[in-house]
Amino acid sequence: MRDLQAPRPRVSRETRLLFVTIACAIAALWVLGRLRFPERASTSPVPAVLAPLALPSSFDDLAGAVTQFASGLAASTVGVAIVDPGGDPGNARVVQGLRWRDDLTVVVGAGRAGERPRFRQPAELLAYDPATSLAVARLPGAPAVPLATWDGRRVDTPRYFVSSDRVGMRVTWRPVFVGGFSAVASPRWQGEIWEVPARTDLTPGAFLFTLDGQWAGATVEHRGRVAVVLPALLRAHAEDLLRAQRPDPAGLGIDVTPLSPGLSAATGREGGVIVSHVDPRGPAAGLVLVGDVIDAVGPVAVGGIDDWRAIASRLAPRQAIDLHVHRQGMRLAVPVVAVTAPAVPVSPDLGVALRDVPGTGSTVTRVAPLTAAARAGLQAGDVVTLFGDVAAPRPRQILRAWASAPGGRPLVVAITRNGTHLMLAVER
Repeated sequence: MRDLQAPRPRVSRETRLLFVTIACAIAALWVLGRLRFPERASTSPVPAVLAPLALPSSFDDLAGAVTQFASGLAASTVGVAIVDPGGDPGNARVVQGLRWRDDLTVVVGAGRAGERPRFRQPAELLAYDPATSLAVARLPGAPAVPLATWDGRRVDTPRYFVSSDRVGMRVTWRPVFVGGFSAVASPRWQGEIWEVPARTDLTPGAFLFTLDGQWAGATVEHRGRVAVVLPALLRAHAEDLLRAQRPDPAGLGIDVTPLSPGLSAATGREGGVIVSHVDPRGPAAGLVLVGDVIDAVGPVAVGGIDDWRAIASRLAPRQAIDLHVHRQGMRLAVPVVAVTAPAVPVSPDLGVALRDVPGTGSTVTRVAPLTAAARAGLQAGDVVTLFGDVAAPRPRQILRAWASAPGGRPLVVAITRNGTHLMLAVER
């Protein structure tokens, strides 16, 4: 009986050629990898061949660029400690500064509520603009490294930037994707700034650079959004602050409030501020009326209360301006000449100017910086409905209550602000 054996499966010639080709390709790649990267040891030829020849991750490239970038700018960015008025120097808040010249540092977002900041040593405040919260400080240290500036070409092109951040007093860096910029006019900065898309991961008070280390500007708050102030505008503003001789404060004798949704619907205006009071002895008496909506001062648009405060803070005595107002469906140009603002007619450590609102209380018309009122958070336009134990206090009652208040004991203050009722504590 014959042994029956199963026939052996034949491997086709094409299959054998395919296996030989694969083996030769792997061997060639392995030799190429060993020649190109001789320093890389490997026990398995396949990963060693493929890994060196694979394209590196774009995120690895980005991390490497940020690391190299940070080492080159370590001497140009610093943390600056600011002590809040009346606060403990040991509990200072830290902001970011950029060495602008050898011993000069610029800080964006230095102040709060218009208060002049107080830097902790060794930083020394030289100049401050309450309209923009830009400060120039003297800060000893290593010589400043000259910064190349970005030319800003193709601002509508999406790209990665590097934004400064901080951990304690140390400035760190992180990549940020920006989908594009939109140029807008800023009354506060008196020039053109770049607004970024709403969802961009940028915060005000930082400095922005391209991936190759060119300075693109500083981030600021602009009408509830984040915008970038270009280096040329920032430098010019800092230079002006250092050269400026501060004139006496000036005013127009009018109070304004923001346009709430209800006021916008009633007036038909979406931008600007509405006049809430006109001093009968002021320069605007008989020219500006309560209820007028101011949407521009000269050629400068007033988008909201921040724009108005910036313009008002720069007025000089005897300066002539045109207020563009909307009144009963008409747009008028009203010429007004600013006059020297009167001194705050209250105790200087309280620091508010008040106007009587019969039956309700007193309206705050001015808040002096670095005073008890400023520390408590009072703002112009607030209506004080309770001060200590006095309900619906008139200005003189507030002064008397403040003068008789025992030291070290806060007074409860109730206010109404834009239709919202708030409670504050004011203390010496």
